Parts: sequence; C-alpha cells; structure tokens
Amino acid sequence: MTIGGAGGSVRDNPYHVMIKRIVFLVTDPEERESIRSGVAVHEEGWEKIVATTLEEAVAAAQASPAEAVVIDHRKGDVSGGRLLDWTRDHCSGAARLIIAAPD
Repeated sequence: MTIGGAGGSVRDNPYHVMIKRIVFLVTDPEERESIRSGVAVHEEGWEKIVATTLEEAVAAAQASPAEAVVIDHRKGDVSGGRLLDWTRDHCSGAARLIIAAPD
C-alpha cells in the first residue's frame, strides 16, 4: 500500500490538519503504477492511498474514514465490487467511483 499527499508526508502533520483521504484499489501492477505516478493530489490536506488488495483498502478505510473510494473494474476482479459494498455499509459518506475504461 502506498500513501502520499500534497506537501509531504501525512505523518509529518504538526498542526493536526484534518486530512481527507482517497483510497484507490488497483490490482493490476501497471495500472497501479500509473495511479501512483499519474494521479496527483494538488490541494494540501488530501492523502492518496493506493491499495493492492481488498484487505489493504478496507484496513486503510478502517484506520481513518475515506472521502472517496476508487476501484478499477476493467479486469472483472470481484474485490472492487466487494470494496464498494463494504464502503456503502461502513463509510456511507464516501463517494464511490469506478474506473472502467476499455482495454
């Protein structure tokens, strides 16, 4: 799991600013690297988490609620749908987004 955000590490937050979290679940290694390097968090106070498994994504959302959960639904991996179901039941305020671009 990769954690990153604007303005440095979230763990280096001396003022305890409220951090907004986006959790990405991307199981494909190439697509995961694309998200890690190509999706930037431009505003301070946002944290991007890139999870590789359903368990990592759930653990991240349990540690601190997410404002958005993004899944890659192209490969037919059922973990994305299960994460959306889990998010609906446990983080009802989170936006749920699906990446479904053609191959």
